[in-house]
Amino acid sequence: MIKVSVIIPAYNCEGFIAQCINSVLEQDIENYEILVCDDSSTDNTYKELLKFTDSRIRLYKNTTNLGKIKTVERLLHLAIGKYCTILDSDDYISTEKLRKQSIFLDKKEDYAFIASSFYRVSETGIILSQEIIDRDFLGLNNSFINGDPMTVCCGTVMFRTKDGKELGGYNQYFTDCNGEDLDFISRLLSFGLGYSSSDTLYFYRYRANSLTRRVFDTPRQRHSHEIISFLYKQRLLNGGKDSLNSNLDGLSEFIETLSSRYVDDTGLMKRKCSIDFSLNKQYFKALRNCISGFRFRYFISSLKTFIFVVSIIMIPKFILLYLKGLFDYKNISKKL
Repeated sequence: MIKVSVIIPAYNCEGFIAQCINSVLEQDIENYEILVCDDSSTDNTYKELLKFTDSRIRLYKNTTNLGKIKTVERLLHLAIGKYCTILDSDDYISTEKLRKQSIFLDKKEDYAFIASSFYRVSETGIILSQEIIDRDFLGLNNSFINGDPMTVCCGTVMFRTKDGKELGGYNQYFTDCNGEDLDFISRLLSFGLGYSSSDTLYFYRYRANSLTRRVFDTPRQRHSHEIISFLYKQRLLNGGKDSLNSNLDGLSEFIETLSSRYVDDTGLMKRKCSIDFSLNKQYFKALRNCISGFRFRYFISSLKTFIFVVSIIMIPKFILLYLKGLFDYKNISKKL
């Protein structure tokens, strides 16, 4: 039996897909398969994939662009490994990841998944920082309840394939926003315990045009992590039922509550978007949203946003990273 299925949904990643797949081929175990699907890329991603001839690679291509959620669902259905991990096509893994995590799940049958810590890597491959996420089940549970956007690094997770198939993969509800992977991990806890180790086994690449760097302008999109937390707490209190998998009420009202802050402060959404645009180096949009979102009623918030945006534009990133470390600005750290 195949021990591990490595699922790789690929879209417009011609410059990174080779490193991604080679990092799997360099694993210090042999009993695994790689399922990679090109999601109708508009660049040379598929041509890069055709260069690989290793028999452990199963290559697929979508005739039309289906998006990450449906592509993962397709590959998960085809996976035959006992365990499974979903690897983003611009990231890569350490040589011992599959071995260490599969051994853990072999020994800990009451665990639904194992995650790890990770390195943040620039688009050019420079390691920017090391992020340690060492959490036992209680820590993960509390983190999901509190709506922590980095409860785990989802790409580091290895889970039992049968559980992922039973869940049906990612939830379509998150098609137009981030959070489908974190929601999936939270639902895996219905099958057992979870653990994120201090082992650093994953290299997470930051790209300006990455899906995780999209700019969202609706409360539901911007607060997906709070929604994931809300659904998680619903399942804890209602025997596994939530507003998405049953007719349980509450989600619409929760989103209305999230939206109320944007009704009271009509410039808040634009100010939040201006920060995201500045981090994505879309400076004209950043300044335009910053100015149009300025409200004298919320002068302090507006001024802070203006200073932050100008700082992102004017100050070199390595200095900003030094300052965030000096003052321990964790949330800014993740965005930088």
